Amino acid sequence: MPGKCRSVCGSDAKIVENCSLPLTGRNVVDRVITDLAVMDVSRKGLVLADTAPWVSIKTVRATTGAQFSVSAGFVEMSAVEP
Repeated sequence: MPGKCRSVCGSDAKIVENCSLPLTGRNVVDRVITDLAVMDVSRKGLVLADTAPWVSIKTVRATTGAQFSVSAGFVEMSAVEP
């Protein structure tokens, strides 16, 4: 499974296929939470578990630098006015 890290510079993606920074630990993260989405980390890779109410799966795919699948129980919420 590819390494994950938060991008510090050079990219807007917070989740990327390969980390260019030194890793502080391997295989110690089981959930990643960002301002857009919640992703579970499994042996098969990243799984989209939830999104912010105003965020679509399409938006998460466009702004994530790594491949992911969508949880079987995922229900996309309709846009909600803040």
